[in-house]
Amino acid sequence: MRKNSLLAATFAWVSCPVFLSSMLLLSSCSSSGRQDSSSATRDWTMSVSSDKSFLLDDSTSQEINYLQVVNDDTMAFYNIPENSIRYFRISDGSEVGKTQLYEEGPHALRGVQGFCYVSPDTIWVYKSWENDLVRVNARGEIAETRHVKDGLSSPLYGVFPFPMTDTPILHWRSRLILQGMDGRTDEGQLPGCTLLYDLADSTATCANGYPSVYGDPDENAKNWGAFSFRQVPYTMSPEEELVLSYPASDSVRVFRLSTGQTRSFPACYSKKTAACKPMTSPSVQADTEQYLDQYLYAGIVYDKYRHFYYRLVLLPLEDYDLNDAKTQQKQLAVMILDDLFWVVGEFELPKDRYKYRNVFVSREGLHINALSEDDDYLRFVTLVPEKYEK
Repeated sequence: MRKNSLLAATFAWVSCPVFLSSMLLLSSCSSSGRQDSSSATRDWTMSVSSDKSFLLDDSTSQEINYLQVVNDDTMAFYNIPENSIRYFRISDGSEVGKTQLYEEGPHALRGVQGFCYVSPDTIWVYKSWENDLVRVNARGEIAETRHVKDGLSSPLYGVFPFPMTDTPILHWRSRLILQGMDGRTDEGQLPGCTLLYDLADSTATCANGYPSVYGDPDENAKNWGAFSFRQVPYTMSPEEELVLSYPASDSVRVFRLSTGQTRSFPACYSKKTAACKPMTSPSVQADTEQYLDQYLYAGIVYDKYRHFYYRLVLLPLEDYDLNDAKTQQKQLAVMILDDLFWVVGEFELPKDRYKYRNVFVSREGLHINALSEDDDYLRFVTLVPEKYEK
């Protein structure tokens, strides 16, 4: 019997370490046939453009953990203090509406982890600890509740959905896609990170076990800490495939939703020369050192305007003090992948306090959340891909 790995999470800016103290789906696995990504010409970089800022009122916090791009010019995020979903125009940063969730009464909804905006009358909200999907309308009224666990039967994978901006809830045909990390696994189960909930028949299937770099599946939680290396970011491709960025893996995985087939493509950061290593003696200190000492692949997003994927990577620290958070600022870099998953460029960001899990793409470029000195604004650094000048 594998131990329960459900956990409570604390989310920090990138300047501090991150502490955190299912149904049968058979997939065929195939290799892309590529041995490495070094043969691609890395002739792209990124330039820093003007910050993208959103004006906040007194009841809205810049400390957010979940946002979604609703359309080409609308972004929404969950505002924890007010228990609401706020909508903003991307082009000018102004607020254009909100869905106020109820605090009490028959429509009360608390403990929100993430949401998926489908239409004004269909907003699916996820409550992690209850494993509930709740459909609300634009007025915040509850229309129905689905108990995800009720749809699981003979699961091959143990998955703990943990929606964040880089592990979003997505709507695909009749399914909702929930992403996170390995959760409780019983005898015969493997750790996985993807849960597909079918709204048509209320069934749930789990998929996407961890790649071989993670080692013994029975020791996943023991070897890779509480959160940072186990939470698996992903994005959706134009071909309706999931593209997964396992934090310890030098490759990206492509999961075809219609068939369950997976493929793997090398996508290694150029300066990384050794594989990520598991902890040898699990402890809070070892968890922190594992995070600070090694490369860690983070979010991955698709840019439909420029036909690129952006894979974020946190670079290792060589000199830090475990007792001084100011010395623990990891450098953030972005890898640029083309539509065929060749790495065609890289860029190291200027030092800042990035909340790297909050990223999105607009017509203007790639936006990465960074701490604003003015609490009246939610701030994003904007990056634009460009070719090296010959």
